[in-house]
Amino acid sequence: KDFLNAKPVLNIFMVTIFFSILGQQIGYPALIPIGKGRQANLSVIYAGIAQAIMIGILVIFKLSITAVVIAITYLICDVVMSSYRGMVLYKAKIE
Repeated sequence: KDFLNAKPVLNIFMVTIFFSILGQQIGYPALIPIGKGRQANLSVIYAGIAQAIMIGILVIFKLSITAVVIAITYLICDVVMSSYRGMVLYKAKIE
């Protein structure tokens, strides 16, 4: 009964796991062998900057910061990381 409040956060993290695993597989195991290790590292930096900006916006505009909101920002960061890595891999494939 007490865990029902955690269900929305868990649902978001279940989606996040998909993007996280996708990003991990596209990341170092796929990019380092083709000489794109720097881009794999940059994807982590870009995702961190994206989350810092999102949390900064929440603080600046005094919006509600809840576990669900933080889980959503983390999901967006994983999408940013996976997308960047996917684009780098795709561009390397067509070169």
